[in-house]
Amino acid sequence: MHTLGLSPGLKAGEIMQEVQSAGLSFSVTGDYPDKVLEVAGQFGMVGKRGQQGIYSISALNLSGGDVRVMNAAKAKLVDSLISGEELQYSVENTKKVQQIALNLLNGTNTSEKKELLAYLLAHETVGYGPISILLEDNKNIEEIVINSPTSNICIYHSMHGFCTTNLRFNSERDFRYMINKTIRAAEREINSNAPIIDAQLNDGSRVHAQLRPYSINGAAASIRLNGGKSMDLRKLMDLGTVTPELLAYLWLAIETNHNIIVSGAPASGKTSFLLALNAFVPRYQRVITIEEDVNELKFYSNFMNSVSLQGSTILGRASTRDQVINALHLRPDRLIVGEIRGSETNEMLSGSNYGVPFMTTMHSSGNGQAILNRLQSKPMGVESQILTMLDVSIFMRQDGLTSRKVDSVLEYRWLSRNEISVEDLAAGSEMKMFEIGKDGVLDEDSLEGSKVLDAYIKTHLLSQARCRKELKKRAEYLRDMPVSKDGGSVPDYIADYWAIK
Repeated sequence: MHTLGLSPGLKAGEIMQEVQSAGLSFSVTGDYPDKVLEVAGQFGMVGKRGQQGIYSISALNLSGGDVRVMNAAKAKLVDSLISGEELQYSVENTKKVQQIALNLLNGTNTSEKKELLAYLLAHETVGYGPISILLEDNKNIEEIVINSPTSNICIYHSMHGFCTTNLRFNSERDFRYMINKTIRAAEREINSNAPIIDAQLNDGSRVHAQLRPYSINGAAASIRLNGGKSMDLRKLMDLGTVTPELLAYLWLAIETNHNIIVSGAPASGKTSFLLALNAFVPRYQRVITIEEDVNELKFYSNFMNSVSLQGSTILGRASTRDQVINALHLRPDRLIVGEIRGSETNEMLSGSNYGVPFMTTMHSSGNGQAILNRLQSKPMGVESQILTMLDVSIFMRQDGLTSRKVDSVLEYRWLSRNEISVEDLAAGSEMKMFEIGKDGVLDEDSLEGSKVLDAYIKTHLLSQARCRKELKKRAEYLRDMPVSKDGGSVPDYIADYWAIK
């Protein structure tokens, strides 16, 4: 277990002054786990203190001499970076600058390890301070949360859930500087004229930040990390999110051009699940994606005829609704909308009425009627006659701190589309819902009269028994899917099904 090594006679507040005087925008506090569970990054650890998750980097033990050495090294480091080629942040460039800093520190006397000092100086200069330190562990960290300018930064860890770190900014000025440095490549800036920003980093991570007067604490930010955590069909099955049988049903639903909404609470895995399902979309289709402000719908290379459009919340630019309308002018075979929240929903459902199927996500606290109620309420305000275009809803839930699961999959069958008879309906209803899957598992008994299976039967002129056999065959094929390092081979594996069928 690590403990915070303080210089002789120094109190916690004085350690903060030491770090600030060492020219860093951030501090390393004395928050360490009682029980270390695993090593994190070059100088970090993650563990527990009681029930609280703690994510910490190694203790700083700065002496007065260390402060002077770090100040001198930082000045020389900045000079060398200014005079040389401009280095953008990357893990490789940070390591390169770390080695330069270590060379500058060699030959000096320090009480702290020179490797740690060089590491901190590299993240301070070419990196984003504590933000880039945490970005280095993007395969395990899902989100970075900053609740106020000088409070300890928190994270959501993929294995250990919510954790407090021992990193914090020294001032609101330092917070602003590093946030703006982080989003510089996106050509965005947070300031008094733009106190709320949404931006996207090069690796797809999403940054949302606010300043006063909108953030009462002075400033707040959330960085949802994307790098290294793509979710493919193999991973979903291995994690128990969904079974091969239920995926085989959704494969048929996509192939027969049914309209699908993936819903759930924030961070329940909606977008990840939607992205994984894209492997089922035939590669010959013309697919148009629409998102607002940021691009999270990163596609496999199997799409040969695809277009990505972006809507904006900024006044005077094309909104998501505008882009849905524009997309319908581009002769799409399918629309994939990153998330529906407003009037774009009406246009998307109208497009499906013209024969352009859609896949999308939305926030919802429940499945079934709860989704229909949300769609019909403002600001979506979907008209009742086009609400009937919804075919399948998938509701995601978060199990515990880290795992996600398909809670339920429903089919909506509508009287107006001749999918049910009058005798099937309850009084005053024009629709009936059928639960196709629960807890990620397919309910085969509910497939009797399934609109998805009926569409496949009519398309391929099969019997019900042959269709059920096809469903089982696809489930077995998915179960045998090999593990892929980056998910890139998944759509090829799906496409190969037809070659061996």
